[in-house]
Amino acid sequence: MPPVKQRKHKPAKHVEEKFGYALKETFLRFFGDLKFFKGQPPYFVLPHLLMTPFGGTLLYDPRSYQIKGGDMRKAMADIQPGDILVRGFDNYVDGCFIPGFFSHVGLYLGKVDADTIRQHWDTTFSDSTVSEGDYAPLAEVLEKAVCGEQMVIHSMKDGIFMEDLLNFCRCDYMVAIRFPLSVTRSSFVAQPYSESNIIRKTFTGEEHKIAERLKNGTAVPFAETFPVIFKLALSQLGKAYDFGLDFSSFKKMSCTEFVYYCTKSLEWCSGIHPVVESVVGIKAPGISPDSFVGSPKLDVSFASQSVWANDVVPKIKGRYPGPYGNFSK
Repeated sequence: MPPVKQRKHKPAKHVEEKFGYALKETFLRFFGDLKFFKGQPPYFVLPHLLMTPFGGTLLYDPRSYQIKGGDMRKAMADIQPGDILVRGFDNYVDGCFIPGFFSHVGLYLGKVDADTIRQHWDTTFSDSTVSEGDYAPLAEVLEKAVCGEQMVIHSMKDGIFMEDLLNFCRCDYMVAIRFPLSVTRSSFVAQPYSESNIIRKTFTGEEHKIAERLKNGTAVPFAETFPVIFKLALSQLGKAYDFGLDFSSFKKMSCTEFVYYCTKSLEWCSGIHPVVESVVGIKAPGISPDSFVGSPKLDVSFASQSVWANDVVPKIKGRYPGPYGNFSK
């Protein structure tokens, strides 16, 4: 079998030429893996100084993830294709610098196999104004997709990839957010960010039709929008992570940028849009993971016990439309 084609796009020229871009990317990759255990003795907080005679390192971790088997079983039963999965962690240092409570989002696709992919690929990306190279062709998607019964697609430091729902559940806090069965225009959305020229030009013909129907007050069944979301998501497999946090381009995408990209035609309903916040010390327009939880039009279809115990959802709903800032777990 030939090697899988990697579709790693270079950042926009004005981003790549900025002073320190490469240094910033290297730092953020390292920073995202740091953990800090509060309240532990110093000789446990710095475990990598303790080399064992067997060639490894001694690490003291006082507990495992808070998401347990019962949470996972409930998630497997409750979550539906098209749900947005929002999760958070304890102890990771970067979580202290990401606005809000949660730190990551993904998109739940449900069952993914060759037949399902072909079923949703029944039309091309018609009437799109972006270049053909921005979408992976069907043959490439079939080669790169990870098949399974309950699959999640999301963007992390190594780019956009797929994994099983159970793997995604390895965290401390998680909620699933769902669009209504009948997607309608929200009264609190006056002028979506997706109506700007810079975003509108990335729409496919199908997205244009969905957005126009919502804009004109016509309800759109979510069942009609999911094939578009599904196709957009898989077409981006292999794209690199956006360490520059450049929301003006989808050549590279962070986790929230990717989910927004897939659902941008529904912004007339969700009201989710970039706001200026500080992310890992970088102040720029972006979407925090809490934005998906905060939307008044999106419902919680699943929440882990750790989320309910901390009364997280009402607190986030009360901060819409942002900025969300930081608050303690």
